[in-house]
Formats: sequence, structure tokens, C-alpha cells
Amino acid sequence: MPRAADFVLFARGTSTVGQATFTCVAEVQVHVTANVDSEQQGGLAAVTVNPGDVLVVDDSGVVCVPKLIKKDVLRVASQGSADDIQSNVGVTESFRSHWVNCE
Repeated sequence: MPRAADFVLFARGTSTVGQATFTCVAEVQVHVTANVDSEQQGGLAAVTVNPGDVLVVDDSGVVCVPKLIKKDVLRVASQGSADDIQSNVGVTESFRSHWVNCE
């Protein structure tokens, strides 16, 4: 959709406070679930983002790395990324070779 609208938007911080005087923050540091009704969204599964999760965003999509595994993901990414990219190794194969718990 952003491409169709001819703009891309990224934000490091968050704010639910708008310019209207009736807008106020209701909650902070709570989980947020996107795409609750997957049937209306082309069958895509719901995604829950929890406080402390890491979101990585570019103009092709969003990845949510859960807080519980972010250190493992960073370790795996730093171990295999440069060599595997240069060798044209796919993401799945790269993760399998560096992280035995990856299915």
C-alpha cells in the first residue's frame, strides 16, 4: 500500500497522541496484535508484538523478532550473514547451518 500511495514511512519512536485535543494515551508497554481477522486480510496470520520485541522494517516488509530470541537472532545473523550473502546461500539454509533450533 505505501508504494501505491507513492510514499514510504518509517518511525523509530511511537506516539498515539494526535493533534486533536480529545486524543490521549490509553496504555503503554502492552502487546499489540495486528491482523486479528485473517479472513479479511487475505489469510495472513495475526501477529502479536510484545514490549521488548525488535521490529526491523524496510520498504519490502516488517520482521518482528521476539524479545526472548533476539540475542540468538543477532548472533546467528552476525555469524552467517557476510559469508553466506557472498556465497548466495539462502536464508533458510544459512539459519540451519548456524542455528540448530531453526526448522
